[in-house]
Amino acid sequence: MADKKEFNQINYQNEWLKKNYKSISLSLPIDLANEFKEACKKLGVSQRSVLVKAVEETIKEVKNKG
Repeated sequence: MADKKEFNQINYQNEWLKKNYKSISLSLPIDLANEFKEACKKLGVSQRSVLVKAVEETIKEVKNKG
């Protein structure tokens, strides 16, 4: 009988992320990054959600022009 590999949730999630998501790196001046972090905290939103919204709005703007 063949040995079954034990399911590894973390490996499964990491593989799924590699197949379905792409990482985008962003470097900002320290002061700007800190201000952005604080602004998001005060607004009660994640930094990621603000960036995703900006990306979506940029794509929408391009599609509406063309």
